[in-house]
Amino acid sequence: DSKKRDLLVDSDEDEAPEPEVQRKNNMLFHVPRPSLLSSEASQSTYRGFVNVGMLVLILTHLRQICHLFWQLYVWLFSTHFLTALGSLVLTPWRWPVLMLLLGLNFFICATYLAEKLAVWGIYIPLPGQKSGPDIIKHSRSTMESTVLVIHTTLMTTELLVPCVVTYLTR
Repeated sequence: DSKKRDLLVDSDEDEAPEPEVQRKNNMLFHVPRPSLLSSEASQSTYRGFVNVGMLVLILTHLRQICHLFWQLYVWLFSTHFLTALGSLVLTPWRWPVLMLLLGLNFFICATYLAEKLAVWGIYIPLPGQKSGPDIIKHSRSTMESTVLVIHTTLMTTELLVPCVVTYLTR
């Protein structure tokens, strides 16, 4: 170890030489295993049987669970839900917070599309120019400025919409 340290200190190289990596065995991602139903399987592995048992238990009682839910809750849920949905559709100004939350999804999707647009790139060459480094430079600046304008518009709208909704519903 001390000889190696001396060699590393005395050497003029910036980086130390990397040791050679020795692998004891090749790691495999997929290892073939015997089936749980075969005689070669170990006796302590019952995880598959427990999963199948739970799946069968749930599927056999699913019809009864759905029928019970339908009898108890659907009548109450459907009448209140239809009343609330009718009120929401006919009078959206009574639900400003809900409308703002639904409108928030628009801004999320628009921002995602703006980022996708930035990744794909917008190449708008100047009129009369052919391919060259000037076009690439102009295209980059056009792409960046377009995405900047889109983001600025989205952020301004996102900040102004709640203020306008609050003003209109007061």
